[in-house]
Amino acid sequence: MDDFTWASFGIGILETAIGAALGFGLGLVAFHYQHKREKDTEANEAREAALSALNRVTQTAGLNIEALANLKLQIIEDIKPEVATMKEAVEAWYDADGAEREALFHEMRAISATLRSFYQTFTPLPIMPAPDFREFSLLTREMPVLTNYLHRAMSTMHEINEHIRERNSLVAGHAFENANGITAERFIYYSSMLSGLGEYLCQSVDNDLEFFRLTMEQVDRYMKANNEGANYLGFVLVDKAKQALPKENLFPALREQMVTFDKPTQTSSS
Repeated sequence: MDDFTWASFGIGILETAIGAALGFGLGLVAFHYQHKREKDTEANEAREAALSALNRVTQTAGLNIEALANLKLQIIEDIKPEVATMKEAVEAWYDADGAEREALFHEMRAISATLRSFYQTFTPLPIMPAPDFREFSLLTREMPVLTNYLHRAMSTMHEINEHIRERNSLVAGHAFENANGITAERFIYYSSMLSGLGEYLCQSVDNDLEFFRLTMEQVDRYMKANNEGANYLGFVLVDKAKQALPKENLFPALREQMVTFDKPTQTSSS
C-alpha cells in the first residue's frame, strides 16, 4: 500500500473537482444546445402552422368570393334596377300628399305588377368559415391589417345572410297578404322594406367582394415577399367570379393600410 501523502490526496481532490466541473460544464452546454434545438423546432412548427392557416385564409376568401359572385350575377344584377324603380316610387309617394298620393299609389301598384325579380326570394349564401385568428397571429404582426380585412369580410357575409332571411320573410308576408286583400298601408310598408333591403344587399355584396379581395391580396403579397411560394397554395378565381369583382376601389383608405413588403430601392452613392 502506497504511503499516504497530503500532496497526493490534494491532487486527487483537484482531479475530481476538475472532472466534475468539466462534466457539469459540458452538461450545461448540452442542455442549452438541446433547449435551443427544441425552441427552434417549436418556432418552425409554429410558423408552419401559421402558414397553413394563411393558406386556409386564401381558400376561405376565394370560395366566398365565388359564392358572392354567383349571387351577384344570377340575382343581384337583375334585382338592382327594379329596386331603384320601386324605391323611387315609394319616395315619391311619401313626398306627395292628398289626391296626388292616391294617384301615385295606383301607379306604384302598376309598377309592382311588372317586376320580375323584386319579389323573388334568395337562397342564403354557403359560407366557408375562416380559420381562428389565433392560428395565424404569429404572422399578422407583419401585416396587422389582415385581421381587419378578414373580420369585415366574414361579418358582412353573415349580415348578408341575415338580411336575405329577413327579406324572404317579407316576400312571403307580402304574397300572403296580397292574395287576401292587402291594404294600401301594408302595400306601402312591404314596398318600402323590400326596396330598402334590396338596396342594402346590392351594395353589401359588392362591399364584401372587396373585403375578400383585399384579404387575398394581402396574403398573396406576404407569401411572395417572404419566399413562401413552396408553401403557398393560392386560389385562382373562375372567370365569372373575376367578372363580378367591383371595377373600382371601394375602400381606398383600407387599401392604403395594406403592407406591400416592397424591397427598399438601393441608391448608389455619388
